[in-house]
Parts: sequence; C-alpha cells; structure tokens
Amino acid sequence: MLFRSLKVKIFQEKVVSRRKNKDGLYIILIHTNQRLEILRQSCADAFIRNSKDFVQEEILGIIGLLLNCGVNRQNKGSVRELYSEENFPLYRATLSEHRFRLLLKCLRFDNSVTHEDLKKRDQFAPIRDIWNMMMRKFPMFYNPNEFVTVDEELITFHGRCPFRLYIPTKPGKYGIEVNLFVIPTQTTASQYTLMQDSLNLSKEIITVVLK
Repeated sequence: MLFRSLKVKIFQEKVVSRRKNKDGLYIILIHTNQRLEILRQSCADAFIRNSKDFVQEEILGIIGLLLNCGVNRQNKGSVRELYSEENFPLYRATLSEHRFRLLLKCLRFDNSVTHEDLKKRDQFAPIRDIWNMMMRKFPMFYNPNEFVTVDEELITFHGRCPFRLYIPTKPGKYGIEVNLFVIPTQTTASQYTLMQDSLNLSKEIITVVLK
C-alpha cells in the first residue's frame, strides 16, 4: 500500500513538473483538447458532443500508430483499411476507429484562437513552438565533433503546405526542404534548420546556434 502511494505521488510530481515546463506533449494535448471543445460546441454529431477530453496516452498512441503506418508503408491507405480485421491488431488495441478519426481531426500544435493571425506573419506558425522545442533538445542528446558539414534534405510530405517544394529528381518528389548539420561519416543529424518558402518565393532560413 505504501509502495503504491509512493508511485502515485511520484507520478503526480512528474505531471506537475511536466506542466510547469510545458513540454511538447503537454502543449499538443492542451491545444488538441481546445480544438475538441470548439467542435463540441459547434457540431451536431452526438459522438463528438459526448466525447471526453483526450489524455496524454492517446496522444502517444496516435504518434506510435502513425509511425507504424510509415514503417509498414500503410500511410497512403484509408483509415478503414488500417482498422480492418486483416490488418495488424495494434490499431484496434490502441484506439477505437472513431476515436482515432476524431483525434486526427482535432490534433493541433498551436492555439486555435490565435492561429489565423499568426499565420499571416509566419507560415510556419502552426508548428513553430514544437519545432523550436525539438531543436533545443537535439544538442542535449548528441554532441557533434569538430567535423561538421551542412547538407540539404527533402522531407517527403504530400499534405497541404504553403512552402512545400516539388523536386522531380528526389525520390519523394514533394516535400519540405531543410538544412542539416551532420557528421560527414555518419547519418546522424545533430540539428535541423528549416528552409521555408514564403508566398513571394523568397526563402527564410531559421538560424540555430549550436552550443
């Protein structure tokens, strides 16, 4: 009993600490539930109106499922195919199909209230805060040696994006171009910088200083 109480206390302290630090996962959870609340107030669908707030485990679950889609080359199929009896039971065991669809619909990385105003000044605003958090984390996990070079990579992306590029010589052809600080003899990237095309086709390079 004492051990269980201790585990609960440690878990609660971790949650409070995470909320104080406002890590990426917590921010995604807050903004996703904010979007869900807007849908609940404006939608007549009974399932959406009665849906409970998402929890952290569901955010982690959908990230894992989307990664699994990419690994198994299922990212171009329909949700119905993913949840069919012939497919991996992983999807059905993690989230129900309705909950999965709702979470995809609500998933947000920024504040829905200020979303449109920020997009007028910064096309990368919907994911800017999470991206910057990731960039600050990279040097904590990998410290490059003195042999570092700058390279380019086209991250394959076929969704809607105002600065998506089309490069026919690349395997994916469509995607977002980034600059990388890399070790010449390894494939490990120590830092990414985004090369973002604005509407007038000029490019903005977000500079990241490595410590």
